[in-house]
Amino acid sequence: MEKRIKRIVAYIIAFALMVTGINFSGIGSKNIDADSQNEVSITAVTYEGVTDNIVSGAEIVLYYKESESAQEVVWDSAQLQPTDETGSVSWTGPKGYWRVKASKENYEDTYSEWYDVTSATDIYVKMENADLAQITYAKAHQTYFDVEFSQYLDPTTFSNITIRTMTNGYIFFNPIYDDTKTDHNGNVYAKKIRLEYTDGNPEVGSYLTLVINSLIRDCLGRMITRYSWEERVLIDGNSSDIEISEKVQLLGFQVSAYVEGMRANYFVPNSIDGKQVVERGLVYGLAEYCSQKDVYVGSPDWYVRSFTATSKGKMNITDDFREIMGIDEDTDMYAMTMLFTQYKNALEFNDDMIVRAYALLEDGTYYYSTEIQYNIYDIANLFYLHSYAFDEYSHNYLYNTILKVVKPEYEEVAFDPYGMENDPGDSPGYEIPSDIQFPELETETEEETVPIY
Repeated sequence: MEKRIKRIVAYIIAFALMVTGINFSGIGSKNIDADSQNEVSITAVTYEGVTDNIVSGAEIVLYYKESESAQEVVWDSAQLQPTDETGSVSWTGPKGYWRVKASKENYEDTYSEWYDVTSATDIYVKMENADLAQITYAKAHQTYFDVEFSQYLDPTTFSNITIRTMTNGYIFFNPIYDDTKTDHNGNVYAKKIRLEYTDGNPEVGSYLTLVINSLIRDCLGRMITRYSWEERVLIDGNSSDIEISEKVQLLGFQVSAYVEGMRANYFVPNSIDGKQVVERGLVYGLAEYCSQKDVYVGSPDWYVRSFTATSKGKMNITDDFREIMGIDEDTDMYAMTMLFTQYKNALEFNDDMIVRAYALLEDGTYYYSTEIQYNIYDIANLFYLHSYAFDEYSHNYLYNTILKVVKPEYEEVAFDPYGMENDPGDSPGYEIPSDIQFPELETETEEETVPIY
């Protein structure tokens, strides 16, 4: 009789373990058909920092327990897809306590809180980026300093940012940010900050130093750095509204072996909207330190320079050339060569430049061409591979002076005197029509040149 009772008790315990999914090795797994009246719709939402900064493609693992004190089990989530483009994935399960683990490359495995689910519920998982926040943009102006980070930060720690002047003085500020961005618990975080000066305006052309110290915290409470982090940024005056005119055009670029520089060819009309053009030229910017909006005449940015054309830069072009290029008799072509430095090194040839042509009207209005970003190596590579150089000497100059300097393993290619007639094939984005005959630019006569730096 006693053995029979023990056997019945054992059956009851075994049945209970099957239903709850609990096993003696720890957390078990569960996949049962719950009563439909007990089932609810549940959605996991993965995001980083604030809820509208969703994280898609996260793999999900589900945890469930029937009550707050019950043993948790791993729910069978094999059928669940990763979170979609809205950062969410949904399933149906019994009422009870649910928790979600989310995993994705470049993120730490992140667990949600436990949710007491009694009806349709969203379970939020605030993902933990494996990297710490970095400055992605910093620009100083006369009345404010704009800063943007790669991740969301705790704005209550912004008071630990300092702005230092060139004389080691300090500028006090009021941080301005979007306070509508929150996590699922209502905590405000920001990644774009405007630091509005409260004690005077720095002088245009001077430098400020932005110091980010170890007391700054991200949206997870982590220190973003363990040391003072400085960004030295040129103060920018009020940004100019750059007026683009289709009548002012950059034609393209050539590497001059004889002058040793990068030549830009451009069109500027003698009048625009009935007003005389009194000055024309080119504006250059070093792309690593400025953007296209900084490249205009009179820019205070240290890395932007403008050069005015003279009669040396004006080209003699034929009527046939005008017809091919679609320019009228009121428009002239100019060339300006930016000379290489004496060093002619890989850094110089790989530096990305932003350039645009400009025209100044008699009423003081500036019109500009659309900007082009390029580097010397890319242009030289295109001209060399397709034999676009003026002659064999120029072709070999590209290889020996530029291409081999940047890439010592670069393979030599023989000069094809008919290269301009060939199909250009793959190129880094610089198109040269095959039927264009350029003006004879490679001569020993004096031409317009400017320094590269």
